[in-house]
Amino acid sequence: MMQLVNERALERGDTDLIFTQEQLDRMSNTMLRRLAAAANSDEINGKSVKLQIQSYLRCQHSLTDYNE
Repeated sequence: MMQLVNERALERGDTDLIFTQEQLDRMSNTMLRRLAAAANSDEINGKSVKLQIQSYLRCQHSLTDYNE
């Protein structure tokens, strides 16, 4: 999957700003922009586009993350 930002909330330690894709899909644009403004990162801000915000806030895990 294409990554729209160089860094994500998980990597920055913004644990309060980590969401699943389903949670992000249910959020309004206003809420997403507020979360982006509150992020501790230069990657996104309140004027970032929705895809960038979601890319930063999403915690993506796949089965390969848990392989031994």
